[in-house]
Amino acid sequence: MNKRNKFILAILLGIGIGFFFDNNFGLKNSYGITLVNLDCNIDYNEITNKSSIKDSAPKKIELAYSGKILKLFSWDGQKLEKHFEILKNENLNSISIGSKGYSDIKNAVFFDVLEDIGYLSQFSIPGVNYFCKLR
Repeated sequence: MNKRNKFILAILLGIGIGFFFDNNFGLKNSYGITLVNLDCNIDYNEITNKSSIKDSAPKKIELAYSGKILKLFSWDGQKLEKHFEILKNENLNSISIGSKGYSDIKNAVFFDVLEDIGYLSQFSIPGVNYFCKLR
């Protein structure tokens, strides 16, 4: 095989491998950035049962992010990523998301995930717990 064919084959393999990693969950893509996809379901535990927002809280939260970019944030199937932003993302096991553009801090909503536990809260109001898993 000549150099030109080896070069073309290397490019094609690189594109194929990059496509593979771009479309998998929790793996590094071809640029070395990890894509994380989480499904979080409400956990009716003692913390949730004491919360005043438990009846209005979503039953399911879907979340996808890559680095500091929020790719998906949906509540019970309603896409809300344009209303939220990543506040803190220091490692793969922890992320903090908050609403953006609120006019009053009392209306701010926050969602934090540490390991497999999620916590949705409104400013100064006790929140609800979620059990999160990679999808």
